[in-house]
Amino acid sequence: MLPAGVVPDGYAIPFSFYDRFMSAGGFYETQYIRRSTLTQDAAPVLSAEQIAVLTQALETIQARFKVVYGKQDDPGFAMDVEFKFGAGGGLVVKQARPWVE
Repeated sequence: MLPAGVVPDGYAIPFSFYDRFMSAGGFYETQYIRRSTLTQDAAPVLSAEQIAVLTQALETIQARFKVVYGKQDDPGFAMDVEFKFGAGGGLVVKQARPWVE
């Protein structure tokens, strides 16, 4: 979590990560692509609990959009999701779209 009172400016770098389902083990692996400039020593922005809530939401989003786009059998299908945790602590999904390289 960001320290209280920290407000991102136009030069802040957000963190970026992806969760990948590891079917052999039945768990998700979180891989960080980029760390945020808003925390000291590249500390995580989200708590383990927030990542768990987000992972569950991402799983639901992925499953629903696979049906919409007819990609149920495409293991490479992925979603790009923008989100935030609101002031009350709840997850807010701002935008979700298919990942395009």
